[in-house]
Amino acid sequence: MRNSKYNTRKRLRLNNYDYSKKGIYFITICSIKHQHIFGSVVSNNNVISFKKNKAGIYVEECINLIPENFNNTELHEYVIMPNHLHLLLEIKDNSNKSNISSIVRYFKIKVTQWFYQNTDLKVIWKRSFHDHIVRNMNDYERIKKYIIENPKNWNYDKYSN
Repeated sequence: MRNSKYNTRKRLRLNNYDYSKKGIYFITICSIKHQHIFGSVVSNNNVISFKKNKAGIYVEECINLIPENFNNTELHEYVIMPNHLHLLLEIKDNSNKSNISSIVRYFKIKVTQWFYQNTDLKVIWKRSFHDHIVRNMNDYERIKKYIIENPKNWNYDKYSN
């Protein structure tokens, strides 16, 4: 019998759903303990924006490598925040059987390798990630707006402090 802490863990993926299926996915990946390791949100003349540090710059490079390494994907929108990131990612076809989990795993490994080489931080990511399957254009537009406006809503984030 498994350890009871694993039996109570909430399942994050839909049962029997093929995550290599053509579609658009909203993905959220958080740093471990919501540590602010990718930069900071700054306000300049009431304009709020995100200022990436070196780690945040590398995270952005890795995000932009996803379509190059998974040629059946297209990156629609993303935002990097001090302790998490959001991606709106499309799988255009399932010709190479890439799925959302393998794409996120690739991304997390690339970023973790950089942290190992450049910082003292060895654990970067929360164990899993959150995903949402985009269902229609209204859903898509709502999520895209949420991603774009994420920096200016930072003060309302429960992990902003």
